[in-house]
Amino acid sequence: MQSAIWAILREGNRFLLIQQADGTWAFPDDKIENTVGLLVIKPRRLFQTHLDGQDVQVFVCHKWFGELSLTPLDAIGLGWFTLPEIYTIERSLSPLTNYVLLYFAYLIQHYDMNPDAWEKLERLGD
Repeated sequence: MQSAIWAILREGNRFLLIQQADGTWAFPDDKIENTVGLLVIKPRRLFQTHLDGQDVQVFVCHKWFGELSLTPLDAIGLGWFTLPEIYTIERSLSPLTNYVLLYFAYLIQHYDMNPDAWEKLERLGD
């Protein structure tokens, strides 16, 4: 089974999306340093799912180092979006991003309403 890791960057109420070569938008994957020049610090696992033979682990990152810059080989655009804004571009989301969006939004809202729960999430590498 193939595996994929998403490193979702959060700044306030906005999340980073990467526009892929095919024009669709997606959350960054584990190659985020190569794609946008950032090194994430202490990402926390939000959830894991399976889709189309892929095991997908989703991590949320609140801290990172580096300057946001686009690597042309991996993406054609990037932007910071609120959850409502992400829903407005639903048809332009990658299939996998669209598939997990509702569950992702539910978990983000749950943890935001229960701030202590963020600390209990498993850190990558712990």
